[in-house]
Amino acid sequence: MTLNNIPRPYVIVIVIILAGIFSLFLGVIIGNLTHLVSGDKDSGKKDVESEFVDKTIESEEVVPEEKSAIELYEVFLLMSIDPDVINQTGNMLKEEGFKIKVISILKAGKKIYFLKLDALYKKENAEALGNDIKLLYPEFSGYWLEKVIIEREPDIKLKEIEQETSTDKIEPVVTESVQEKIKKAADRGVDLYEMQVLANTDKSKIKEKSDLLKKYGYRTKITTARVNDILYYRLRIDSLYTLTAGQKAGEKLKLQFDFIEGYWLEKIKKSQ
Repeated sequence: MTLNNIPRPYVIVIVIILAGIFSLFLGVIIGNLTHLVSGDKDSGKKDVESEFVDKTIESEEVVPEEKSAIELYEVFLLMSIDPDVINQTGNMLKEEGFKIKVISILKAGKKIYFLKLDALYKKENAEALGNDIKLLYPEFSGYWLEKVIIEREPDIKLKEIEQETSTDKIEPVVTESVQEKIKKAADRGVDLYEMQVLANTDKSKIKEKSDLLKKYGYRTKITTARVNDILYYRLRIDSLYTLTAGQKAGEKLKLQFDFIEGYWLEKIKKSQ
């Protein structure tokens, strides 16, 4: 039997059925292809994300540590437009064992000279040293500090930085020089004095004032004395002076600190 022998209405129905079967079959094929392509894309995305995370972690592991910095200070002692004044004062300090350096700048057509210690110090050490020089040597009415920032690698220790800047090497020489100055003065028959700035039966009050003086760079010590069976605590500056230098230092301390109404200079015995 051929299509020509089938009634026309039946032919139309058969064609519609065949078209539907073909469309269904084509839809299944397209769906499968779409799923496969979508799966590949998702897989690729996961791989890319995984690769990105791995690279991020690896990058964090190799980031170099930043450099750190420390603050040290130079001690400046004198400024003048007269180079002879700077040189004479500098030579005096050299004879006392200090390492010094002279620098100059040009300002408003004039050359200005500066005398400073040739070393770098922690701030508290710089202040203590400046105060010692100011009190022991009448040639200096004051001092000032200049901050120096030193960058260092992360694996370099602070102690190594201090050794490189000669801080540890210079400061013992300074201390020895002061002691040598005292010894020379004693050998010449010059009397030396210790300064007391406060006495009280309240130890906590003495400690409080001692801490205040230390904050401003002064070295102090606390001694005791019993008078009429009463124990007194005495606050003293931990240094020795000639009579003239001690009087100048005492007057400066009176002006600087309200709690110091007076001072006492006690002569040091030759055997001390």
